Amino acid sequence: MIKYRTWYDTRIEEVEVIRETAKFVTESDGQRWAKRNDDFRNYFDTYQQAKDFLIDRVSELKKLEGRLEAIKARQNETRSPNHALLERLEIERDILNAVPDMRSILGEIRRGDSDMIRFVIGQIETAILNAKMPPEMVKYLTLLRRYQAIASKMEAERK
Repeated sequence: MIKYRTWYDTRIEEVEVIRETAKFVTESDGQRWAKRNDDFRNYFDTYQQAKDFLIDRVSELKKLEGRLEAIKARQNETRSPNHALLERLEIERDILNAVPDMRSILGEIRRGDSDMIRFVIGQIETAILNAKMPPEMVKYLTLLRRYQAIASKMEAERK
């Protein structure tokens, strides 16, 4: 059977699994692994589940950033600076631990991706205007514009 494995560096790979229990999978090479190990390997039934798992990890980082800002604001209070400092250090450690995941995800962006995405956006807009695509495709344009903005920022940083 086919499973989708996420790696610590945010790759998703399709793997052949010959045996599966509630907690373990055995790959076709005979190696047995835990199904869930948040920091290294995780196995999922569908590609979408694997992708959602990785997106959730990125979302966790966003939440940490919000918590960090709240902690910084509380540090200015004189009532409990030590508690706020300890909590801030813990959040900063969590953010640093998430950096390799973010770098790996953003590392998938290649020079020229921004232009290619912009071209695809133009093609979809033209197809919608010419009634060759349904107007519901507009929601995909919003997604592509966000990806294009990300790609533009990453390409600008690499110059």
